[in-house]
Amino acid sequence: MSGSKHFSEVDFDGITFSDEDLKGVELPHNDALVVSMMVANAKVDKIFVSSGFGPCLLYLSTLEKVLGLSRNDILPVKQTVMGNYGEKTESIGTITLLVTAGDRPPRVRTFMVDFMVVDCPSVYDIIFGYRGLKALEAIISTYHLFLRFHTDAGVGEVRGDQKKARECEKALQELAERKASQGTAGTKSVKVERP
Repeated sequence: MSGSKHFSEVDFDGITFSDEDLKGVELPHNDALVVSMMVANAKVDKIFVSSGFGPCLLYLSTLEKVLGLSRNDILPVKQTVMGNYGEKTESIGTITLLVTAGDRPPRVRTFMVDFMVVDCPSVYDIIFGYRGLKALEAIISTYHLFLRFHTDAGVGEVRGDQKKARECEKALQELAERKASQGTAGTKSVKVERP
């Protein structure tokens, strides 16, 4: 059969996504899955969910300004990670924090996440990679802009914020343009993909 088949519902071990989940989503879209979760008892709003990126990255600015923690709370471990623009960045350490996904008790899940802490500019507060998704045992749908997971009380969920995703994408492009204008002469335009 040629072409794509439209499914009205997709089932992943009891976790489903359907056309009902598209209410409020502007279609068509190419938006990232940007969500909010509680991290170390603080609400973090700009979490970019990336199933194609392994580690969970926590930016130093988020650690200090949003979570109220400091460099002293980080276990110093140097690791090389790719930055927002494809450049290599050294982590300044790691930290394990409590994360709560979902905002409709009792369909929430609290779990521990190991974060690599990096000190570089970012439009996101956290990049939540597949190691975090695995710890949450989550299934995502970027089309529906949803992250879902099992809880003792049923399926929990975190809805993506399409407006925030678009704001972050715009800010990412502006940051890339500023970086390009400060770079080598002759660079006119840079297209930046999400991490």
